[in-house]
Amino acid sequence: MNNRNKDNFHVRHGSSIFAMSVDELRRQFLHTATQKNEIKLFRQDRIGLIIANETAGIMNEGAKLLVHIIPAWSLDDGNTIDIKQLLSDQYNSMKRPIFSGDSWAHRFNADGYCTLFYNNANQINSYFQIFRNGIIEAVELRLLERIQRSSEYDYNWFSCEKAIYEALVCYSNLLRQFDVPKPWFIYVSVLQAKEFKLYNHYSRGEPLGRDVIHSSIGIWEDDAEELDVIIRHTFDSLANCFGYSSSNSFDDDRKYKFAGKALL
Repeated sequence: MNNRNKDNFHVRHGSSIFAMSVDELRRQFLHTATQKNEIKLFRQDRIGLIIANETAGIMNEGAKLLVHIIPAWSLDDGNTIDIKQLLSDQYNSMKRPIFSGDSWAHRFNADGYCTLFYNNANQINSYFQIFRNGIIEAVELRLLERIQRSSEYDYNWFSCEKAIYEALVCYSNLLRQFDVPKPWFIYVSVLQAKEFKLYNHYSRGEPLGRDVIHSSIGIWEDDAEELDVIIRHTFDSLANCFGYSSSNSFDDDRKYKFAGKALL
């Protein structure tokens, strides 16, 4: 904002807007740069551990869907949540692993608290991890299982988007229960899925060209914003990786089309 020869800068805290001095603006830029670097290093470390099978336990082999919700609040030293509260049944619907139904195990671990869904070989097919600082990580394998179709491998990305959307609804409700303030940074990655092709009911996309694919960042800044608006850019960026111009999961009003609907 410009007022004659004076530049005015503002920052939002919740529903309030405050003027910032040049020094405050400089500190904010430095703080933001530091946050971005911390998030980048955290995600690089976690992806390396996931690929090396050193996170929640022994995972089933195959491509993996990874979701992170990283609140800016969680990056400040000393900010923690009381993970003991997660033992209460009132949180069951908010802490389940992606695509797991109501049957899963749970435990405290070195990072905080996790819930796990196992296959018959006692390998992890899906897990939800919440760190003591409120960061959430979820990994799912079955949604990216390869399906043989005319000698080509595909998977149904509509189902992946729906599972991500529903998980974000649950996990965002959990963060609200713990009064973790926004902004929250939302990331989706596809790991170990090189050469996979998207199948979306309409056509098959281009094969993925690399083993690690990242979405654009979804930044949920305040409660006035809807998840549909935040996640659309994330889904669009992943659709781009498969050769599509955008996700087909949103209507003309930018609303997610499949909330609460079953997909085949």
